[in-house]
Amino acid sequence: MFPQFSTTAANFSKASSMVFRMGSDAHLYDDPQDANIESLLDSKFDTEKAEALKRLLALMSQGCDVSNFFPQYYVLICRL
Repeated sequence: MFPQFSTTAANFSKASSMVFRMGSDAHLYDDPQDANIESLLDSKFDTEKAEALKRLLALMSQGCDVSNFFPQYYVLICRL
């Protein structure tokens, strides 16, 4: 009757994966010093660069001084 409301396995899978990813960055607040942010910022992979930026935001939100990462951050942003 209403094809736009039909539920298929593919649609359900997409929806459940989106819900799963919503809270997947909570590990950044557990121990943000755990990863080597310098190597992530200098990585050739976009996913690792995004991970580094997320970790920097997590550190800033916890009140940590991240000014020592500014030169690498600036180089990364200028490359975009």
